[in-house]
Amino acid sequence: MTFYVPIGYHGTVGIERHVYTWFTTADSIRIEAFLIERMLYIFYFAYITLSLVSAIIQWHVGKELLLSLLPSTARAPKKKLWQEIIILALFAAGTILLMRLDQYNLNIAGGVPPASTLVWGAAADSAVILVLLDDKEA
Repeated sequence: MTFYVPIGYHGTVGIERHVYTWFTTADSIRIEAFLIERMLYIFYFAYITLSLVSAIIQWHVGKELLLSLLPSTARAPKKKLWQEIIILALFAAGTILLMRLDQYNLNIAGGVPPASTLVWGAAADSAVILVLLDDKEA
């Protein structure tokens, strides 16, 4: 369904111009006999709900995986509670740390030089290639 509906609605040639094909498809579907006239609002609600459910499940599985690495606390429920609080605090700290990062800082942390260096380097490389081509033709 997710593959064939946008192609059926926009065609094989028209679909290649869109980055997010389902948003475009949902925006072009019109519901005439309903309170909301455009399908886009319903799709937004479904998409956000699906994303939220996915995030909750992934965080729960991650918490349980980290808890499984720790020793068993079947007889001490308070110890298990403290373990869960510590793991959730680590998740929250990681989230806050990642929220403070932007694309520039992520590139620096990953070892990618700033964009101005890349543009200058690309321009310098192409100039060297052009000079080499000119020398061969001469």
